[in-house]
Amino acid sequence: MQRTKTEAALAVLIIIVIALSLGGLLGPQSAFAQQQILFIRAGIPTTGTPDIGMSDTGTIENTTTIDTNTASQNPALGHDHSLSLHYKDISKADWFYDKVISLAINGIVGGYSDGSFKPRKSITRAEMASFLARAKSLQATGTEPFGDVNETDWFSKDVAAVLQAGIMNGTTPALFSPSGLLTREQVSAIIVRAAGMDGVTDIQEQNRWLQGLKDRRSISLWARPYAAAAIKYNLMGGYPSKELRPSGVVTRAETSVLIWNILYKEIRESGGYPTYVAPYLPKPTIIFPQQKQVVFTKNYSVTAQIDPESSTQELWVNGKLVQIKHASGSNTVTFTGLKAINRTYSISVRTKNGSASTSTGVVSYYCLQAPSNHDHLIVIDKSEFRLYWIIDGFLKKIYQVAIGRDGMATPNAEWIVGQKYKTDPKGVYGPRKMRLYGLINGTYEYTRYGIHGTNEPWVIGTRASHGCIRLRNKDILDLWPQVGVGDHVITQP
Repeated sequence: MQRTKTEAALAVLIIIVIALSLGGLLGPQSAFAQQQILFIRAGIPTTGTPDIGMSDTGTIENTTTIDTNTASQNPALGHDHSLSLHYKDISKADWFYDKVISLAINGIVGGYSDGSFKPRKSITRAEMASFLARAKSLQATGTEPFGDVNETDWFSKDVAAVLQAGIMNGTTPALFSPSGLLTREQVSAIIVRAAGMDGVTDIQEQNRWLQGLKDRRSISLWARPYAAAAIKYNLMGGYPSKELRPSGVVTRAETSVLIWNILYKEIRESGGYPTYVAPYLPKPTIIFPQQKQVVFTKNYSVTAQIDPESSTQELWVNGKLVQIKHASGSNTVTFTGLKAINRTYSISVRTKNGSASTSTGVVSYYCLQAPSNHDHLIVIDKSEFRLYWIIDGFLKKIYQVAIGRDGMATPNAEWIVGQKYKTDPKGVYGPRKMRLYGLINGTYEYTRYGIHGTNEPWVIGTRASHGCIRLRNKDILDLWPQVGVGDHVITQP
């Protein structure tokens, strides 16, 4: 009996010694040692090559469930280690298993009160902020500026912390959108910043690091530097299908692996550029100018959003090749020099690889060299002997005119209508006249010039006046009541 008590006392003493060793004698390495012990108990390998942020099968995104209410549900966040080792919906066979458990043990990620981790659930912006704040041990020095984040929200301090650290931004200056989901290209930017790295800004370098992705041309222009850096430093990569899927949402499992990468992987540049793969061929998008009847330029231009990697872009108008331009690393190309008057154009931009996009629009306007910031505007084109009456950018009517004769030329100038008169229908001015005040030294001053009718209709279309603008009497009667005092007038060559 006495022997048994001695053995029991010895067992208690051993337990106490072990407890002291784990709790204090391990010193600064205690957290690491406890993690190793927990890994051993759970049967988790403590060494090995980490995944680069994607599933081995590429099927994770296909099974993602979108729940925009996640931000209001505060997961356990991994504080209960016993829970973190026994998530009911993950197993050792999962490609992300050891990364999730590692982060859960360290209180960075966590599961839900029902014992699940929900690895295929889309991560919200609030969850990402909380995971990163814990991973980087970030502390907020104040409050965040977003109107949709309250101080009582479980994620408010984490949002403030990642904002102040320059890792995450709001969706607008006033909104964080905590329940919003993150796309893969957005996460590439967040992960690169969280790792303390910069984006790849050189266009050629971007193309080299992204050349292993079939869908690289679908990556937004702003995200390309970060996606390239994520691949360059092995922080994030593509699926086995050679796709990044930049607009796809990110799961909790994928997020866990990405955070594990920035914490525990040695961040260094890859040994070489990815192997080139042929990209998908997006169709260029043609951007027409503002669709108004009057375009204030002598040249019509067409801008196309195109493939920045293609060496040439071809502009086809009504089935005829008009211009060829070489790509310069930009995702837009602008063709100029086209002149269109009252015509419908079928415009096509084709890349060198044969991808094409055709957009047809009604291009119905007259080419004028004049400002477009006036609601009411008269433009006199002296070379064409025409007066253009324009309201809100739309051409309302065109009138034939006579202008100043040789030695009494109508000046090229800016004017306003200063006065309006009813005149003697049988006189030299016809039935109506509008006095023009010229812009002189920044102010509009009275001049001898005007716009009026004529009882000599045969002079219309010639240089015949003393400098005034003459219209047929029926035309001045039509125009006069539409024009107001103060309306602008331009006379141009």
